[in-house]
Amino acid sequence: MKNFNFFGDLMEKVLSFDVDGTLVTPLFADTIWLESIPSLVAQKYCISLEEAKSMIYKDYENIGPNRLEWYDINYWIEKYELKVNPKEFVESHSYLVQLYPEVLEVLETLKDKFNLIIISNSARIFLDVTTRNIRKYFKHIFSTVSDFNRIKDSNVYTQICKRLSISPLQMIHVGDSYELDYLSAIRSGISAYYVDRNGRMYGQYVIRSLRELLFKIL
Repeated sequence: MKNFNFFGDLMEKVLSFDVDGTLVTPLFADTIWLESIPSLVAQKYCISLEEAKSMIYKDYENIGPNRLEWYDINYWIEKYELKVNPKEFVESHSYLVQLYPEVLEVLETLKDKFNLIIISNSARIFLDVTTRNIRKYFKHIFSTVSDFNRIKDSNVYTQICKRLSISPLQMIHVGDSYELDYLSAIRSGISAYYVDRNGRMYGQYVIRSLRELLFKIL
């Protein structure tokens, strides 16, 4: 008779991924926030790019990643009175979207073994671009700021589990933010793996690339 591993079977139902820094390199988002917006501001107010960056980076810091405005491109466009269409502006950077080298191989390996989903802090306007070439692998794509009006905290993970009609024990989440992807997930009862591509942390639930994830969960 086959042994029934109750805990193991539960853990293998839903596998969730963050996007930026996990599936997709930071190049796309970083260019928009750190280069293109400052460039537009510099042009509008006839100041140097360095002055624009100094002002904008300080504004970013004052808002901080725990507030929704941090992730809202519309907020920043309105704040600086920029004459651009947010969707067209983000779309114009789509050529910068780069998957990490192992992503397609890993998703192909996992697609028939798990229900794959995305849980990201990125606004929907960004996710529509960054997930375009991998959307077929995922049954659900959640933007916490667009769909739940909050950052990726333990409450959001709980709400998503309820929406999927699963127990937190039935989900694994994978992401590159130690606070938002790892700690917030485990606080909600979900298992999680922290993607540390820079090799700064060590531990059972720390992985250097998504290829290492395969050895952990298969």
